[in-house]
Amino acid sequence: MMKKSFLLLASVLVAFGLVASSPATAQDVALEVVKSTTTASLPEPGGTFSYSVTVTNPAANAGDITVSAVVDSEAGDISTSCSPALGTLAPGDSTTCDFTANHLGNAGAMFSNTVDATGTHDSDSSDASATSNEVTVSLDNVAAVPLAIVKSTTTPSLDELGGTFSYSVTITNNSAVDTATIASITDDVAGALSGCTDADGILAPGESTTCAFTADHFGNAGDTFDNTVTVAAT
Repeated sequence: MMKKSFLLLASVLVAFGLVASSPATAQDVALEVVKSTTTASLPEPGGTFSYSVTVTNPAANAGDITVSAVVDSEAGDISTSCSPALGTLAPGDSTTCDFTANHLGNAGAMFSNTVDATGTHDSDSSDASATSNEVTVSLDNVAAVPLAIVKSTTTPSLDELGGTFSYSVTITNNSAVDTATIASITDDVAGALSGCTDADGILAPGESTTCAFTADHFGNAGDTFDNTVTVAAT
């Protein structure tokens, strides 16, 4: 009897699966720079405004950021005013810089400025610098202060029939901020006055001018004479 040989071929199915790759890591973002002020306005002519800026390495970042400089567009380099001192910020960490800037001008003037923070991602040395929001401050109007006009005489009386009386008037600009320009000084008896101590007629805040003049009054015993000085100014 003939033996039959059988060749059994076993097929093995091998499945090749795809190897899943790791999800890409989001690239770290730049610094967050937030500026604010506690003095949004001051009375004219202005003065010292207080500011604060906070520089933060966003918490979502994976790596540190080294901050090397913080510069305000008005105050200049404010790096030394920051606390903690500039250096490396871990994700979520920040430094705050308090500083001042002087702004002077007339009522209605507005001043806008920003802060630039210079930083570098430690992981790859890429730029992490950023600019803050813009902060605007302004100058408020100060109500005009009327000129102070004080008139006096060194000859309160003369014998009848009268004669020449001597007067003096002092005009003072009591405003703390505004300059006054005098257009005219007129006595209702003597007329337009000249020869005052401030020749140009411009009075700075707190400045005075004095005008000496005379007026003739004649009459009988007991007669009185009233007169005043009027000043036109802007």
